[in-house]
Amino acid sequence: MRGYPLILAASLTALTCACAAQAQEEDEGEYVDEYYEGDVFVSNTYEYYTVSGSSLQDLMDDMAVNGPQGFWALTEWYVSWSADCELRVDSTITMPELSEDADLYEEEYAEWERMIEALEEHELGHVANGVGFAQDVLDLGCVMDMDSVRAPWIQADIDFDAETQHGVLTGATLYVQ
Repeated sequence: MRGYPLILAASLTALTCACAAQAQEEDEGEYVDEYYEGDVFVSNTYEYYTVSGSSLQDLMDDMAVNGPQGFWALTEWYVSWSADCELRVDSTITMPELSEDADLYEEEYAEWERMIEALEEHELGHVANGVGFAQDVLDLGCVMDMDSVRAPWIQADIDFDAETQHGVLTGATLYVQ
């Protein structure tokens, strides 16, 4: 298989995919979601890191220190294709997970859950850029040098983070009162 990776660190947090999904549990702390986006097979592997605290501020501090590459979440995608032009996007989405000993008030827990949903939606936006690249590869018949085709999708990921302030403008932040 030929392919191109994109590792995009620039995500505190995308477009949710409105397509049939098949999810499966993998190793502890890992979850895989697989589906087709048009003619492109997508496999998202979710990995988690644990955060704890007794307030939303504690959780933000923990994510700032322990999050992937200094972000709250991170998406890495890789596009590959076979000789007969079967396209695949494999991504790894690293997300925070609340520890069992976290001691939050009910309102804080609700805020955490709201933020996690927005953060995941943002990360899936990065996956959507990988799918866009894969679709371009498919449209061009999978036979040419794809560096020039990939470049706009890398820029799209960078622009996506800039436009959303890494998801903050779409709700991927915690509102501390």
